[in-house]
Amino acid sequence: MKLRIARIIELIWLIWLGAGVGVPGIEVSAQGRAEERLYREGVARQQSGDDEAAIEMLRRAIAVRPNQAAAHSALAYSLGRRGDLAGAISELRTATRIDPQYHEAAFRLGVMLWLRGEYREALEPLRTAVRLRPGHPESSFYLGQTLRQTG
Repeated sequence: MKLRIARIIELIWLIWLGAGVGVPGIEVSAQGRAEERLYREGVARQQSGDDEAAIEMLRRAIAVRPNQAAAHSALAYSLGRRGDLAGAISELRTATRIDPQYHEAAFRLGVMLWLRGEYREALEPLRTAVRLRPGHPESSFYLGQTLRQTG
């Protein structure tokens, strides 16, 4: 089951990267340079499959600038891939609190909750994801599945 969940999370991340989505909230300023470098290194480690190092780098990036939704979302991905769905959900909730317009975080949060069978909890983030990006087929699919599960 863990392998299946990890593969689903990986596919969602690859879809997100393939869509050419920018990095919300990452800015190049004197204050943000350290965080940006740590964030980018963490993402590079994710892409190479080194989730342990990615988690370390992303946690350091968050320590420097805790209000970067993209860093919380990226950390959620590595945590989820390692089977820590509770940790991933917590990070995604933080990301959506920081940036309520961050479609990818809302979508991932809904999917993570759906994977855990928490269908009622998944409704709000999936509805948000569909509202933020109505043409995103995966958001609509998971919302439809969740509505089917909740009756």
